[in-house]
Amino acid sequence: MKEKIDAIVAECRAEYGYDFYSYFDNCQEENRKLLDEYVLSCDPKVFKNAGDIYHEYYGMVVPVDIIRQLFLKNHDLTFENHIGSMYDTCVREQLGDALCRYLGLPHWPMNGSSNEYKQKFYAAMKTSCTEHGIECLWGKDE
Repeated sequence: MKEKIDAIVAECRAEYGYDFYSYFDNCQEENRKLLDEYVLSCDPKVFKNAGDIYHEYYGMVVPVDIIRQLFLKNHDLTFENHIGSMYDTCVREQLGDALCRYLGLPHWPMNGSSNEYKQKFYAAMKTSCTEHGIECLWGKDE
């Protein structure tokens, strides 16, 4: 299976300069299915970097089963993880946004977001995380 994913990466690099979004817009349905099969077949260790990012940058412990679901819905994360780019700033933001979509929340607050937005967001995040079995390491004393 890894060889097939390596072939997809090589095709993406050769034809799209590693622009996975453009590749995915134009790829064959069979490659989408291969990516799903790959994600479903991966050992939980494959998702370690994503789990570490949620822990280190977002202050949460996200179960591997949820991370796997995020990768299935966001093949760009599968691609970035496979090529070793999970710690890139943009990819870290994509992980946060993917989790927000999964939880049915709006986008993660930015530096310019109002305090009101941040307070509402984090309250909703904490509630939704609890409902989904995600441990929030922040706000425990509140």
